[in-house]
Amino acid sequence: MTPLRYLVHISVFASLLLLLGASRPVGAQTDLQGEPFVRATLGSLAYLLESPPVSFASTADSLLDSTLDLNKFADKAFGAYLEKTLDYYKKLLPEEDYRQLLVQYRSQLHASLRWRLIDDLALQLHREPLTAIRLESQHFEGEKGKVELIAEQSTGPISIRADLQRTQAGWRIVDISVDGRRLSAHYRKLCDNILDEKYSLAVLTSFLKRREYILLDDFSTTSPGQCPLDWVVWRPKDKKKPLHYQVVEENGQHVMAARDSGSSVILAKSLRWNPRQYPIMTWCWKTTALPPGGDERYNHTNDSAAGLYVVFSYNWFGAPKQLKYVWSSTLPEGTVGKRDMIFRPWFFVLESGEENLGRWTFETVDLEAHYKLKLGGKPDKKTDSVHILTDANSTKSYAEAYYADLRVWPREALEQGRVENYCDCLNSGADSAAPLRAADGDF
Repeated sequence: MTPLRYLVHISVFASLLLLLGASRPVGAQTDLQGEPFVRATLGSLAYLLESPPVSFASTADSLLDSTLDLNKFADKAFGAYLEKTLDYYKKLLPEEDYRQLLVQYRSQLHASLRWRLIDDLALQLHREPLTAIRLESQHFEGEKGKVELIAEQSTGPISIRADLQRTQAGWRIVDISVDGRRLSAHYRKLCDNILDEKYSLAVLTSFLKRREYILLDDFSTTSPGQCPLDWVVWRPKDKKKPLHYQVVEENGQHVMAARDSGSSVILAKSLRWNPRQYPIMTWCWKTTALPPGGDERYNHTNDSAAGLYVVFSYNWFGAPKQLKYVWSSTLPEGTVGKRDMIFRPWFFVLESGEENLGRWTFETVDLEAHYKLKLGGKPDKKTDSVHILTDANSTKSYAEAYYADLRVWPREALEQGRVENYCDCLNSGADSAAPLRAADGDF
């Protein structure tokens, strides 16, 4: 059986369950094989299945909403995946914020799964249309029910069973079995590697949505004026400092704004992906105020208008294996260096000075190559986190920068020319951009 054959059965129940939910009393167990409304339902379903794929796709959203209990189906497929991948935040967030983050991530996971179900369903109906449907039996008891069908395809008959549950909106599918195999188990197996390795939700989302790249963050789920829940202060010494990061809207897109007058707070997000499979990292950033005299080589001038760290793993001493990419006030583009102190990160200067001040620039880096160059060998198969830092504490000045749309790509995407500048849409009116410094230098 091809994996996509599972999905055809959601459409089988789409019309049937709409009628069951509206017409059946709770607990009824009558055999409905000969009743007129069942024949009418199966007839309308047959018409739906004979429609062109484009026609079906236009109604797929409402069909899933009307038939599938997505929350329970996702729980069956993915279990405690989210709780396991969010362990990073348990000690860093207050309990209420952690619960809110879990709700936010669950909503994102369900939206991605829903997208994949609809896409798989449309593909399946195009490839293997049904030729006949026969209702075998149905049984309802209390809040639960079971419906069994036989569906005919060109490849032969398929035995289908739907497990149902009564909700306030009517009967909903919580899982489907095809020839004894559960649809939830199919999706669990499809995502086995991601779930077992506890890769971040960003990885699972990109897989479900069939993206070539992994969208690490575009800040779209955070309201302007707020700091994203999953970007946290992780250094103990920073916890009592003013938080100078917040999401703002620019040219219709959400971006992260950072303004510092001496706090020097690093913000971190747990992001676990395989840097060997996705070694190319891209993002957008701009600066509107540089810390005068900033030079990343020395302690007394170690300020960067914009800085992005990738933390790959930790060594035996608990020190991070990391690389840092900066927009430097003074060091030339292409400079690679590090401060003469133990466990300080190697930095790579991607932008320098005021040449592009006030304009969004598109950055592309080869994490795997840079890791080999400065840390040696290959990175582990799972990163730890990404950090951002805009600071002006060493120069006792002010720095302002903006970050947007962080992604990672497979190497072949870069080599075959599919990694293109996606930052230009942010540059409308950039020539008139001015620092947005608040009266006290912080938000």
